[in-house]
Amino acid sequence: PKRIWLTSVWLVAALVVSVATLRSTTPLWPASGLRLQTFDDQNQKGRSTSRLQVDSGEIELALRLDSGATWPVAGAIFHLAPRGEVLDLSAPGTIRLEIGPSSLATLQTCLVEEIPGFTRDDRWQTARYDCQAMDLVPGISRYDLPLDRFLTPQWWFATSGVRPSQLGPETRKRVIRFVVQS
Repeated sequence: PKRIWLTSVWLVAALVVSVATLRSTTPLWPASGLRLQTFDDQNQKGRSTSRLQVDSGEIELALRLDSGATWPVAGAIFHLAPRGEVLDLSAPGTIRLEIGPSSLATLQTCLVEEIPGFTRDDRWQTARYDCQAMDLVPGISRYDLPLDRFLTPQWWFATSGVRPSQLGPETRKRVIRFVVQS
């Protein structure tokens, strides 16, 4: 089985949303203290695993991809707003990630937007996923992800049963989660 370790200062230890028009910075971890959780493909008969550990304000995520599921996947979810609240990321800006040593070559990050009247807590696919793939370069630890490059992938439209014409372009006005996945 293929092992992938994303460690040390991982993602949100320095996850920062920088709004270009105001030049303000909003640190989201550890200042917010919101909920973190992991996921994997075991409910689709896969054998991938994910483990999350928080120590001294740093987040360590260990992912192990293994066969069994059609699309092996593992990752973590960072809840950006308390239940019932949203985060407006519609202004120009970037998300800054500080990532420690990793054997991972690529990573997918997604902003998850609530869709009023459609999003349900018990069905992940009812919240809109705006994603961006990252190539991780050995020796590089800081990645700045422009907010306007988070786009809704075709797989989300197929999974949710929503047509692109029903929603229009991504707005990032009602963001509730940030997802990092293999």
